[in-house]
Amino acid sequence: MTENLTKYQTFLAQVKNSSQYHDQPEFRVVVDEGEHILLSPQSSQGAILSVVKSIRVALEKIVTPSSKKRGTAMPPTVLPEPTDGIPEGGELMPRLQQSYDEMIETMKVFELTTSAVPSKEQVITKIRALSPELIAEIAKFKKPTLLINPAIPRVKKIEAINKHKLYPKQNDTYCEPGPDDALWGPEITKSTITIVDGALSMPVHPEVDQGLKIVDKAKKYQEIFTGKGMKMISADEYLMLQMMSLHYYKKRTDQGLSHEGSVKQMVENWADSDHQTVTLLNIDHLKDLSRVPRGNFNSEQVYLSWSDPFDVYVNFRSRPSVWISEF
Repeated sequence: MTENLTKYQTFLAQVKNSSQYHDQPEFRVVVDEGEHILLSPQSSQGAILSVVKSIRVALEKIVTPSSKKRGTAMPPTVLPEPTDGIPEGGELMPRLQQSYDEMIETMKVFELTTSAVPSKEQVITKIRALSPELIAEIAKFKKPTLLINPAIPRVKKIEAINKHKLYPKQNDTYCEPGPDDALWGPEITKSTITIVDGALSMPVHPEVDQGLKIVDKAKKYQEIFTGKGMKMISADEYLMLQMMSLHYYKKRTDQGLSHEGSVKQMVENWADSDHQTVTLLNIDHLKDLSRVPRGNFNSEQVYLSWSDPFDVYVNFRSRPSVWISEF
């Protein structure tokens, strides 16, 4: 491991001396976010592999090296190829470990207490205890994301977002009907840990006809996810996902990435034409589906609302959620 650590230290030094690192803010963010993993003796080989892959992908997106003299151009071929293999769980567990850190950091930014949150090791142990079938489903997520959902009233989560506005000209969160309405489900009494698909926008599900009425589309997602031991993402989970999205928007811009580039990394921000989708939220608790709950970020605010059940929109999708534990 010491030999590998030295190799990655050398690699990191080469990357940070490259013209791409100095002149490409998007590439610099990817490198800086993975630096602590490459330099830590405690990092698993899987975590290192995940970072190396992220840097490789980001580097290969840079078609033409900068003409500036500072640093040297670095072709993707200089990236070291780890030979130890990926540990059990492939790249999934390292991704979830990173997601745990991101969630804790996000909660602190929004002043949500983390004192009772189980340790990363305890959470990963719980995840490893899931059935092989569930692990396989999570591995199919476009972006497996670990969420910690604190047992505080929903309105307090909204107030936290409104208090800590991290996006330019961000407005207060829109929530219609109000956060205590039955549309959003019962308030949780214990904090929960779940894994959701935190993709910037959800792809079309192959089993869901995009021409369905919204009510039928929601029921179809409910049927598919429930049949695999999952649920549709809840309103509370979606608020936590948007907090993480906002936090990392601010973090990227603070590191020098442009507003436009940072927007492209946000969850369902309609300011970016590539991610103009809407998430249909959990309907398990609803006997009356005259209103179908949904969420997105509408270019200026977190937006929770509802749609008429008979509307048809091809960009309305949903996100799976896997329950891990409560505390």
